[in-house]
Amino acid sequence: MKHTWQLLYQLKHQGLNEPSLSLKHQTKGSILRCWIGPMAEILMSQAIQLLKYHVTKTKPIIVLNISKQFAQHFLIEASLQQQLQLQRFYVVTDIQNKQGIQRQADELLLFIRMSCQHPCHQTLLHAMACMQPDNHRSEELIWQLQQQQLIQVIEHQNTRFYDKNPIPHRHLYDPKKHVIFDYNSHINSSGYQLI
Repeated sequence: MKHTWQLLYQLKHQGLNEPSLSLKHQTKGSILRCWIGPMAEILMSQAIQLLKYHVTKTKPIIVLNISKQFAQHFLIEASLQQQLQLQRFYVVTDIQNKQGIQRQADELLLFIRMSCQHPCHQTLLHAMACMQPDNHRSEELIWQLQQQQLIQVIEHQNTRFYDKNPIPHRHLYDPKKHVIFDYNSHINSSGYQLI
């Protein structure tokens, strides 16, 4: 079996605090498709099961050499999984119920809703550049989601963070990691800033 394609899994993609999975052509070195965040984890688990590989997902980088036939099969599976998650997280329904949101916003909203984090503006732009390299309207898509109240924007220390929950609520800011997360009265908030 000729291995002309690779699945490249990275635990932390290029400075993001998110995993990534890329379908890459070995010879050309070009990336056909990239997934960032929880979707990358789901698809990597599927690939491991389909290939019956025994790998430890805690490794920072995993490379799986695959055939053209498996790459085609994997793309179909990935597309089906994407559609399932779009339905599961009500992305399709919410975008259809709002006026003036472009179709490309579905992958952005899914990324925000699946993420455990409150991604900052730069993280969103970087993730979108990886997932949709030909889409140069990420700023506009973020603005549309915000205007339609599908996401909440939290501004703190000259940084914009995005929350999948559009209803205003309290957050904690971690100055060491430069991240925010939802406030919970059971969390020891010493060392964090309440915002």
